[in-house]
Amino acid sequence: MNVQHFIKNRRIASALWLALSMAPFAAGCQVEVADGDVEPVVSEAQEVRGDSRLPGAICGGFAGLACKPGFFCDYEIEAMCGAADQTGICAPIPAACQHIYDPVCGCDGKTYGNECSANAAGVSVASRGACETPRDEACGGIAGLACERGYFCDYDPKASCGAGDQMGTCEVIPEACLHIYDPVCGCDGRTYSNACSANAAGVSVASSGACDERL
Repeated sequence: MNVQHFIKNRRIASALWLALSMAPFAAGCQVEVADGDVEPVVSEAQEVRGDSRLPGAICGGFAGLACKPGFFCDYEIEAMCGAADQTGICAPIPAACQHIYDPVCGCDGKTYGNECSANAAGVSVASRGACETPRDEACGGIAGLACERGYFCDYDPKASCGAGDQMGTCEVIPEACLHIYDPVCGCDGRTYSNACSANAAGVSVASSGACDERL
């Protein structure tokens, strides 16, 4: 084989190799590029499963995956608010809720008027019904013991709102109350439409009836 034939064959081989390497692009196929500046093509389903910032994505768990702003991590009640590294699903935070009193206990240990109200606060539901009040947790007295956040110091009417260093007990602050007019006088000297309304303001009841009725 002379030099001219050798060069000709090399040119044919090079052209054939170039055509084969360009075939995927000509056919419209996607080719992965090992370049740090180019993001790989990921399907929507893969994004939902793998990126906890997206709605419907997995959150919580061992990695503590968080949801993007405007969403909260919604756990099934059986998941115990993510205990033992259990996971939840990113769900949108409700913009508004109906005024229906169907209390639930949130994963933050606070009682909410209904599930929607808890979710609107960015909190998943731990259990149905109001949260259990810590037993034998005293407040007030000579030491002025305070309750944890989400609780108020509830005094027995005979305790005169803690006068004389009398003690009260920590009770859950209600998230919502029924619209019933049964006025009470709070320990802050204000009249409330009912005992629940006073407690929702973090105030214990001093006596039944409006405050001005006691004067």
